[in-house]
Amino acid sequence: MIPAIAVLFWRLRMEEPTRFKRDSMKHTRIPYGLVLKRYWPGLLGISMTWFIYDFIVYVNTPKLHPGY
Repeated sequence: MIPAIAVLFWRLRMEEPTRFKRDSMKHTRIPYGLVLKRYWPGLLGISMTWFIYDFIVYVNTPKLHPGY
């Protein structure tokens, strides 16, 4: 565990290379409309799956406190 923590702190203190700073995505605009246009079927499917899962799990979970 100590070597992993040492590498983490070493990496956090390291300065980013100039090429990364220049080419990073914080200087560009992300086309969210295009992203939604392309991936809406998958996002809708995943959202509905999670909704159904939550509904099944939380409705059918017995209450933890007596007297409900």
